[in-house]
Amino acid sequence: MADFCDFKKILSYRSVWMALAALWVVYHHISLTPLCAFLQVLKSCGAGGVDIFVFASGLGCYHSLKKNPDTLIFIKKRLIKIVPAYYLCVTPWVIFDGIRLGTTVQGVVATYLGVDSLFGLGLQTLWYVNGLVVYYILVLFFVPLCLRGNFKTKLLGFCFCILLTVPFLGDTMRLMLFARVPLLYLGVCAADYGSRYPTLTKRTVLALLGAMAAGITILLVCYYRCHEYLYPYGLLWWPFILIVPGLCLLLSWLSMLVERTAPIVIRFLRYVGGCTLEIYIVHMFVFHAARRAMDAGIFYGTDKRWLLITAASFLFAFLASAAAFRISKFLAGKL
Repeated sequence: MADFCDFKKILSYRSVWMALAALWVVYHHISLTPLCAFLQVLKSCGAGGVDIFVFASGLGCYHSLKKNPDTLIFIKKRLIKIVPAYYLCVTPWVIFDGIRLGTTVQGVVATYLGVDSLFGLGLQTLWYVNGLVVYYILVLFFVPLCLRGNFKTKLLGFCFCILLTVPFLGDTMRLMLFARVPLLYLGVCAADYGSRYPTLTKRTVLALLGAMAAGITILLVCYYRCHEYLYPYGLLWWPFILIVPGLCLLLSWLSMLVERTAPIVIRFLRYVGGCTLEIYIVHMFVFHAARRAMDAGIFYGTDKRWLLITAASFLFAFLASAAAFRISKFLAGKL
């Protein structure tokens, strides 16, 4: 029972959170017919998986920068880890759409720099990669603030993150990116809390679960009563600021229970959690290509075919992850 409040133990399942988040995002994008109303809501809100990614990234970046605050080393490690996987997975997409639709030099360069959605160039579909560029810059300010600031300073930092989203209201693409900044900041704050207080208090646990319950309530009200405003005004994403920390806590608790009876499941999820960037990019490209083929009448989409397409995208993602790992390892030894 003590493990349920041990912050280090809870954080050890971060890769499991990311694996489940990846599965949720894939379910959000797949063209399957939900079997019930609950699955319909779950599918519609699948972008919440990205919020888990961002929260987990904040946690990881805090520990990385606290261990070694050298900015250049932090950026180099992130580039070595991300760039090989991104380039391996995005290149087929650039070629596919370039041949089919044509492209520009600006679009290709923006895509490879990971800023295409920010500047309205290139693919403009992998907005999360654009988010990583922004998030890794912001954590360079968030981590020192949390390490040195008092509670009021941290609260002001959170208010700044909220205000940062306001200029993008009505701009869905950029709002999707900046609406996650508060969760990135909360991830950094959570890691800072854990470094100071290794055990969660009952009050903290109740606060996290209460915030999650409130966030789910707000999300459902927005989903059923304000559906037309979900994307333009971020109503589909704001509630996850309340939901995600408590949800990650519950996922860690569930993982602890599963690991006792079926540890192979957790080992598999940890592996999947290490391939999330490849899963994200590959499934987006495979789904995109499949939908273009269906639009052209090459074949028709059925639930069984979509499941096969999804399985194929995971296989390609695992292969790409293995190749990217070898390239990253090689680059780490040379740079």
